[in-house]
Amino acid sequence: MNKAHLVDVRSPLCQRKLSTSPLQAILDLFKHVLAPEFSSGDAVMGAHLRRIKALFVQRDYDAIFNTPAHLPVYVCEYVPSRVLCYVDLALTWRADLLPLLQRGRLSVCAVGGGAGSDVVFVAAARALIASGTEGKTGDDDSLLLSIHTVDMGEWGDVVARLVHGIQSEWELPIASTFDQFNVLQMGDPGSQAQTAGLTKQLTTTELVTLMFTVNELFQLNKGRAISFMQALLQALPRGAHVLIVDSAGDFSELKVGSRTFMVYTLLDAIKGWEKVQGHDSKWYRFPDKLSYPLELNNMRYFARLYRKL
Repeated sequence: MNKAHLVDVRSPLCQRKLSTSPLQAILDLFKHVLAPEFSSGDAVMGAHLRRIKALFVQRDYDAIFNTPAHLPVYVCEYVPSRVLCYVDLALTWRADLLPLLQRGRLSVCAVGGGAGSDVVFVAAARALIASGTEGKTGDDDSLLLSIHTVDMGEWGDVVARLVHGIQSEWELPIASTFDQFNVLQMGDPGSQAQTAGLTKQLTTTELVTLMFTVNELFQLNKGRAISFMQALLQALPRGAHVLIVDSAGDFSELKVGSRTFMVYTLLDAIKGWEKVQGHDSKWYRFPDKLSYPLELNNMRYFARLYRKL
């Protein structure tokens, strides 16, 4: 476990860095953490990006996320814009999502979150919520954010780099663990130890994030994706929340026999949780005057916040 020294989430340094231009502070975090990739040169990064985008068109997710050289470049291109989108969503759903994110001690399981968007989003949302407020100071374990990331790719180094950046740049109390595991293999004879470990982790989890993960799971294997969602729901304690954000449009279409459904329609039909909030299709458009080495692309996405009954 990579555990930070525990400091106040509302520390003066954190307030200075996040209160005046929070969206830019998020982008600055990525520029700092990913400086080696940005300094590698346009030709090197451009070649990786072209390959990644071509594989996305082919929906060859294995080739993208099982190629180590692709991973930090993927983060540079896609993750910062997504984090800004998620923060905007948290503010839109402030009555339902913000009270969850601002709990003093919060346990999160980020499924498919190896690229780091989940951990940066939750950390930024907690910091943004607390900026400018008075509160507890000093080393206090009750302020800890604990986040366990599960992903099929070898994202451990990327997650560790981002967590270190959050700890050093924002002075947020955070404990992070990572497990490389394909959740579609839950229950398989060869995955009993990891299945048991993830199930145990979920029994104490308050928030599960599936950010740009659900479409991929259903595209890879519809039956196993449904089985995983059911296993996830069964393991979570009553009252736990599940936050899902993913691409809207064609990427969310799923063929079942001769019929085509949107993925979120199938999710809504799962028994055992209730939909707290939802967008079937929503645009996030970036504000002007943000500085980042790569272009920030506007996003159309769907989103769901569920609570286990």
